[in-house]
Amino acid sequence: MLVSDKHADEVAITMNNIYVDWCPQNNRQLFSDYAFKCTAKSSGNDYLPDLKESSRSHFIATTVDLLTTGVHVPALQNIVFFRYMRSPLTFYQMIGRGTRLHPPSGKLIFRVYDYTNATRLFGEEFLTKLSSFDPT
Repeated sequence: MLVSDKHADEVAITMNNIYVDWCPQNNRQLFSDYAFKCTAKSSGNDYLPDLKESSRSHFIATTVDLLTTGVHVPALQNIVFFRYMRSPLTFYQMIGRGTRLHPPSGKLIFRVYDYTNATRLFGEEFLTKLSSFDPT
């Protein structure tokens, strides 16, 4: 599966379609912006402040590499891998986004849903070997 902006769009559209069907079946209020693409190429980054500070527990941000950078969303409760991972370092960066505590919401744990066997990277070496350095 190729990970791309288009793939992030497709996942967000699919999740919104499921949500639209689920709400009336479960007598729940339908909220806008349930799932949204959050990539550098989209306006999805505009949602980050809401995602970070929201008490709503029904945001889904689909992204390509957002979790590998310095994004700080302590309320993040679920990480879903639809991306095939080869880099243990990238995997640990993404997992690390879920490890933050969030006292206002009572978040003490997070869940990982792994559809691509990314968790096989737990325990893998990710440090590079030091090369000799000659300062002269």
